[in-house]
Amino acid sequence: MRMERVADFIHDSYATTLTTGDIIMGFDIPAPKAPFRWGFAKVARKSGAFAHSIAIATSQGKDGPISVVLGAAGPRPRPMTATATQLAVLGSSEEQLRAAIAADLDAHFTDLDAYQNECTRRTSCAP
Repeated sequence: MRMERVADFIHDSYATTLTTGDIIMGFDIPAPKAPFRWGFAKVARKSGAFAHSIAIATSQGKDGPISVVLGAAGPRPRPMTATATQLAVLGSSEEQLRAAIAADLDAHFTDLDAYQNECTRRTSCAP
């Protein structure tokens, strides 16, 4: 029997550390010490379709740590650390939050062409 962190377990889309004969017996999710808040946003061409991207934000309590993760936009989920840091700043403006999101996207997606780069900052792009 072995235990792994999720970050180590997932390698890529549909690729994990599972080998022939492995069976997942369970997983542990620690109970939060304070009320848990969360929210998500999904970008998809139509309702019910697979997401082009999905962002999930969590917070433990009113003043607890904030975490933001971007998924479905590449081979594995990516932490949005600048975005999480900006969300923790009281009185942040929409412009400041957009700048933090852009910084995270620039850090994770360095090989985009001009069209793809513009699409990562909008909710949809024409085919």
